[in-house]
Amino acid sequence: MKYSPELSWYAVRTRSKAEQLVSNGLGAKQFELLMPTYQAVSRRKDRQKILTKPIFNGYLFVRLQLNPEKHLEILKTLGVIQILKNSQGPLTIPDDQIQNMKLLENHVGGVLSFSGICNW
Repeated sequence: MKYSPELSWYAVRTRSKAEQLVSNGLGAKQFELLMPTYQAVSRRKDRQKILTKPIFNGYLFVRLQLNPEKHLEILKTLGVIQILKNSQGPLTIPDDQIQNMKLLENHVGGVLSFSGICNW
């Protein structure tokens, strides 16, 4: 497997609905993370609740200088399935795409509801 010697961003695939669990685990291991989120209204019979949800279900992003030891440390984190890769090894994500994701998170605006946007 071929690793990039540079500090790069990688996509980490998680179990279903385990993004926050993985974020907490990798954060405790001092990895630099990005998990873009938005807020949505959850309606129940007796109440409404605002939930924070990931924009990319099943994925979060980690920035590091990847080597076999760090790769294994990420894979050992509870909830992680894999680091996205191809036949040559883990795929790096260009910095400009990460900047676009950060802009997306900052500009989601309002709270998404089933009937549209609520500006609370």
